[in-house]
Amino acid sequence: MATFLLAAGPPLGAVAWDQVARRLQSQGHDVLRHDLCTAEPDRARVGDHVQALAEHIDRLDAPPFVVGQGLAVPVVMGILANRKIPGLALINGPIDTLDPFTAALSRALVKPALAAQTLLQPDLFRRFLWSSLGYRRLVVNPYVMGRDTVVMVTGAAFSTAKRREALAVFLHDLPEHLARPVAQTSAPTPTLLLWGDDDRLYPAHVADRARASFEKAEHVRIPGGRHLHIIERPWETADALDAWVRRLTGDADAGRGDGATLT
Repeated sequence: MATFLLAAGPPLGAVAWDQVARRLQSQGHDVLRHDLCTAEPDRARVGDHVQALAEHIDRLDAPPFVVGQGLAVPVVMGILANRKIPGLALINGPIDTLDPFTAALSRALVKPALAAQTLLQPDLFRRFLWSSLGYRRLVVNPYVMGRDTVVMVTGAAFSTAKRREALAVFLHDLPEHLARPVAQTSAPTPTLLLWGDDDRLYPAHVADRARASFEKAEHVRIPGGRHLHIIERPWETADALDAWVRRLTGDADAGRGDGATLT
């Protein structure tokens, strides 16, 4: 079967993929993870993350299917101009523009070291993530993701001052990176836009609009899925990835267990 390389966008750590990874492994796939929350501040710009991901791929015996969620989407998209891979999956993230919340945060992080000491303090930021005014209402389904889950999946990004500074560097660099056109190679890479259709940060029409940027793309919706459906609906997410790979490889069992909607 296939090898998947999963990357979640900060502030989510690799642990956010736990249930998706287990489901994919039960379907016979090999699963690896790439953690964007462990970079040093001087290696935290989007281009640095693209290079680190490319080096990760180079260490493997064969190129994997690369999957990026949230703010990892610009990073995994950078692989299209750097490495040949069998497929790229993008999950609810910025393709050509940032959501208003992240864009405002990016503008505020003009001094990353100061941001790490103040704005991105773990207690302060997690209180915001959980507040009814912020992340909880926009992104988190409170009936599925409790406070402990939020703390767990964001723990790596806020664990040290250096990691908080690296997060600030990454967020501040994002707008400039997204201003560049999507890189295309001579041989188009099959691309899956796997979107939760109830995401308020990056609504489904973002994926519909983005299809024109890729020469070989399909859009699959997770019914009722929000921004973090990799955590809230992990089996449906994994089944959609499994079905996509089976369609690409011509597997006779393509689509088994797939509760997603292909558009």
